[in-house]
This record gives sequence, C-alpha cells and structure tokens, in this order.
Amino acid sequence: MTTNKRQSFFDSLERKNKEVLASVWHHFLNNDEQLYGYKDDKVIKKSVIAQQEFYKNNQPDFTKIMSDAFLIHPSVLNTEINSVQDFKKIASIGKNNEWITKQVAAVKEIVSSYNGDIASIYNIFAPAYYFRLKFDMVDKDRHKFPHLVEEDPYLFSLALEKIADDITILVEKLIQEARIDGIYLCVQSVQNPSFSEESYRKYIEPSQLRVLNAANQLSEYNVLHICGFEGRVNDLQHFSHYPVKAVNWATFVENVTLEEGKKIFPGKAILGGFDNTAQGALYKGVADEIEKQTRDIIAHNGKAGLLLGADCSVPKDIDFKNIKLAATIANQI
Repeated sequence: MTTNKRQSFFDSLERKNKEVLASVWHHFLNNDEQLYGYKDDKVIKKSVIAQQEFYKNNQPDFTKIMSDAFLIHPSVLNTEINSVQDFKKIASIGKNNEWITKQVAAVKEIVSSYNGDIASIYNIFAPAYYFRLKFDMVDKDRHKFPHLVEEDPYLFSLALEKIADDITILVEKLIQEARIDGIYLCVQSVQNPSFSEESYRKYIEPSQLRVLNAANQLSEYNVLHICGFEGRVNDLQHFSHYPVKAVNWATFVENVTLEEGKKIFPGKAILGGFDNTAQGALYKGVADEIEKQTRDIIAHNGKAGLLLGADCSVPKDIDFKNIKLAATIANQI
C-alpha cells in the first residue's frame, strides 16, 4: 500500500483511489467517563493517551477520533428532561465553555501524534442525537426520546438550535485549531413510525444541516454516519440529499447492502461493509470468512470510492489485524 495514506483517504472520498483503505474504531472509556469525563483532566488525558496508543499499536489507514469524555452536550447532560416543557431549559454554553475548549485541546493533541501520516475525522453527534444518548445512557429510557419529540417537535426544534449554536463553533475550532480533516456526523431517525419524513425535515433536519454546512465551509472531507447502534433501524432515504463526500450506515441492521446504498447515495463514497458486533466476521477473526466477505464487497462495489469498515463502533477487544487482513485482500484483487 502507498505510504501516503492521508492523500489516499482524500482520493477515496473523491472516488479516484488506487487502493482500498480500512479502519475500525471503538470507545476507550467506561460510560461514566464518557459522559462526565470533561470535568476531570485526568480522564481527558486517559482518553488522549488511549487514542494515541491505538494509532501507535495498530497503524490504521485512517481513523475516526472518538468523543470519549465529551459524549453529551453539557446542557443536555445536566438538565432533567421529563416533559416537553423541559426543552425550554436547554441553553447554549458558549465558545469559552470547558466542554468546547478542553475538547479542542484534547483532539489537537491526538491529531498531532499522527504526524500528518493518516487522515482523521472526528465524531460529532447531530444535536438531536445528544438527547437520545441522554435518555438512553442516563435516564435508561429508550422510549423517552421518540415520545417527547413527537409530543412537541416545535419545542424540541428550538432546543436543537441552541445546541447547534455550540456544535457549529466546536466544529469550526476542531478543523481550524485541532486540524482534523473532517467530521463524522452521526444522525438517526426518530425511531417512531408515526413521526413523518415531513416532520423530520421541518423540525430536526435544519440543526443537522447547520452543523454539516459549518463543516463544509472549512473542509470538503466530511462523512455522514447513519447510526444503527443496538439495532435501531433508519430510513436511509431521509438522508440521501445531505451534502457529504461519504456515507456510512449499518448494512446488517438496515438490511441495505453497500451496493443497494450506492443507489440511495449516488456519487458518494461508501464506508463500511462489515458487521460491527461480536457476531461479525471481523470480531470472530475467521480468516476465510473475512476473505470471502471482502471479495464479495469488492465484486459488488469495486474499489473506487470504497473504504472498508464496520457498521458502527466495534467491541474494545477486537483484534485490529482482522481489518488489516481485509485491506490486504482487497488490494490483492
């Protein structure tokens, strides 16, 4: 493989790559550290060192830097939300809040350890996704998000704009100061069949496009992640018009192959192909199955505009050599 993996990543997003790059990623902190770590410099340092060591030990072709220790926007995290009226309590934290300044500093430290050898994109949750994380991880209520959003989507949209005020600032600082190459924007459907596409576009999408447009002003190498974590199914068509260079979705959850997805996202590079769970070939590490799946992916999609990866974050104890094997096989075809 070429030594200039960073340029090869850019070429892949432009769909003019000569080789196929591959990478996977996982969380490095426990749940409490992911949520509240921004308040503790030792936890932040732990995340920085872990991600630097991950690169040093595994030498991925490219990487998505995890937002561990900064997982949820503070106003969402620290506000009790039990009714739609509580959405009114959500407020912007401003550009000088430690959640932003410490996050930018941490990411800058991680990026600098790559010495420009690989491309790095950073995990950014869409404004609505912070609420979903809060309700799932803190409140332990998977039903709260779709219930409250459907009850008063207008009030929810006002809260989303407050969050977007901060996330656009964060994105700008990450690209300009931390020197990430782009963002990996995580979006998701409401997970309620009665919440229409029209409502999604009217109330939720504007804040997502604000963040994406802010990133596009400074970098053209941004990736859309349509998250199917823990089996959540999305309508991929909802996101077909989003202005990104590449798209990653949960092929095994959505039951939409990369080949089928390319028809939904014409002209876009695609990232993925492998199951991210412990039941998948990458985790199990069965070489014959990894080779078979890799050959099938190439046979159905070609190499141009293809980045091999997984549906979402993989288990911490995965053997990175398995994704390396997939890349090696792909580049022998």
